[in-house]
Amino acid sequence: MGFGLRQRQHLEQRLSTEQRQSLAQQTIGLRLELVAVLHGTVGSNASYKPEGTCPKCSRRLTALEILQGFNADPNDYSTSCPRCSTRFTPKLIWRSGGGSVELAFYCASQTIAQMERIGGHFDPQEFERKYSAVYHSALAHYGTLRNAFSKIGIDYFYTELTDPMEKLTPFLGRLPDTIIAEVSGLTAKAIGKFRRNLGISVCTRRKILEAAQETIA
Repeated sequence: MGFGLRQRQHLEQRLSTEQRQSLAQQTIGLRLELVAVLHGTVGSNASYKPEGTCPKCSRRLTALEILQGFNADPNDYSTSCPRCSTRFTPKLIWRSGGGSVELAFYCASQTIAQMERIGGHFDPQEFERKYSAVYHSALAHYGTLRNAFSKIGIDYFYTELTDPMEKLTPFLGRLPDTIIAEVSGLTAKAIGKFRRNLGISVCTRRKILEAAQETIA
């Protein structure tokens, strides 16, 4: 076991349950924000927001709770309320420009199962037009269609992102290079070099926790 891994495990053990939840929630929020910015047009204030209110106890679930409530069954599109365990179907709100669209929100395995049936024959615009909910769930979970299709061994050759470096700059140092690389299709090495050239320090758990606390405050 390397020192880096031991150090990360030690830090995770020191974090309280509340801190771990805040860390995960903040990371998910920033990641979804990055995905929306990468795929939206410049100045469109694009955003992704998973939404779900329990029909039984009226609890409004966070994005993290919605993701944790999925059961990874390709045929079950419901999530579970952490308060009363009632299962219900969540939504994904996609905002771009002056409008918004409410879509079904699928878990990662449900999205992949549907993409396997659809195949990689459509360019991104046609894919979104024909299978809007699947398209946006794929971006929310994997960043790009190419990343999602790669999980089932399908090569997707269409170009999805233009000028990703310019769009991802505001997220450097706020998210780990690995996450930015994952959703942008670039390498972590390229992201790290670009970040260092701009004089931006690497993202740490402490930074994410501090940002989460500022959001709560």
